[in-house]
Parts: sequence; C-alpha cells; structure tokens
Amino acid sequence: MIGPVKNSSLFYAALFALSCSSQPLETTTEVPLSQQPVMITPGPFECDQYSDTATSFYASSSSFPDQHIPDCVFELTHLRELIITGQDCCGIEVDANGNKTSYCSVITEIPSSIKNLPDLERVELRINAISTLPKEMAELKKLKVLDLTDNSGITDCEVLSQLVSLEELYLYGCYIDHLPAAIGNLKKLKYLGLARNNFDEAEKARIQKALPDCEISF
Repeated sequence: MIGPVKNSSLFYAALFALSCSSQPLETTTEVPLSQQPVMITPGPFECDQYSDTATSFYASSSSFPDQHIPDCVFELTHLRELIITGQDCCGIEVDANGNKTSYCSVITEIPSSIKNLPDLERVELRINAISTLPKEMAELKKLKVLDLTDNSGITDCEVLSQLVSLEELYLYGCYIDHLPAAIGNLKKLKYLGLARNNFDEAEKARIQKALPDCEISF
C-alpha cells in the first residue's frame, strides 16, 4: 500500500519507467485526478493476491498477458478503486524470420461483469485499447472518477450519460468526435478532460451548453 499520490503525472511516469525503462511515458499535464491511496501489484497477477474484502485494486496491464482482466477481479465486491494502467508499445518481438514488431501491454475490454462491483468510486484504465464501454457500467451508481485517457479506439461511450454520480471524467487522447446526446445528465460533473480528441466547434459548443457548471478542457 502506498500513500496518497501527490502528482499523478509523475506517479504514472515512474510506474511506466519501472515496467518499460527503455522508453519514457508521454505524460499529460492536465488537471490531476482526485488523490486517493492505491495498492500496487508488481509482476504477474495472481488471484490470491487480494482478499475478498479488498477495497483497492491496482495493476499494470502487463500483469494480464491475454489482454483481459481476470474474472476473479470482479469477485472483489468491496472494491472502491479499480486502476489498471497500460503501456505505450515499448516491447519488441522478433519472429523466426528476424522481423521486429512492437508489443503493446494493454487490456482490450471492460467486461460486463463490472456490474458486480457496485461500490466502485474510482476507475482508471489509462493507456489501454478499450473500444466499447459496456451498458452494465450504468450499474456503478457510486462512480465519481472515471479516467480513460489514451484509449484511442473508443467508438461507443453512450453509457457515460448514465453515470450520474461522476464528478471527474477524463477522456484525453481518445480521438472521439462526439459525446452522448444526454451528456447533460451529469449534473455533478466538475471536471471534463477532452483534449486530443476530434470534436468540431459545433460539438464543443453543445457540450459546453449541456454542462454549464463543469470545467471543460478541450
């Protein structure tokens, strides 16, 4: 267990340096997340590393070689924090012919079983390859912070408008071009990070009108 993270950008850079020291992480300098204690799981993940009363789960996606979050994580029904950080493509694999390809350590989906974690208040899945947010995320009635920074293939995020307890939403570098039509449902949203996306001016204006009391970073 570590104490509160006082600088999230430095924290993520340090974590990446440990797991992929050959290349630095390109960090963001936008407004940091609400600071909460987190638990780090070094090396390959084993289900028995966590008790069923755990409230924090922290891991690198490199712990999951099949690019999926293990089912047993969604049996930790007391979790309040689920934090899985991916990596930019820093590994190199060489095939039998000597051809080199980059290896990316990422998770590719949020399983529908995330609904089994109703106490989640904070979910961070930065630098992964998630494309769809499952409708079951609407069951996360207590979720206050959601960070999907640098999931550049997101194509379906309609469920966001149902996460009515959200106070902070980070979608930096997701290359999306619109938010749900009902994004104005997020009455409690205080900060919305949207830099490095593909919004046109009309969509930016619509979002600002829908969320007049929210600080938005385009």
